[in-house]
Amino acid sequence: MPGAETALSDKALAYRPVSEEQFFHTVDDGRYSRRIYKNDDLREAEKLLNQQFKAYVSERNPELLTWAFDEHNFSLRYTSSFQQNFERSYNMLIQM
Repeated sequence: MPGAETALSDKALAYRPVSEEQFFHTVDDGRYSRRIYKNDDLREAEKLLNQQFKAYVSERNPELLTWAFDEHNFSLRYTSSFQQNFERSYNMLIQM
């Protein structure tokens, strides 16, 4: 049975959004919130934010580097949610 190990079919698991609106909610002044983090190309500002946060994390807990910065982009979820507050983002990550 296809997808027997999950509740979703192989077709559903293979689905990838294609439109910008599916990935981002953008407001009139250009600010946006990302809706999809996993397996998506990051924008330049997001890449820079991730690099800066990675340096911050590596000084405090290098073990987090093995999973917080993988294809799921957990690090970016927190840094963007907490308006680039690295300390608050880090504190949330270590609670996971």
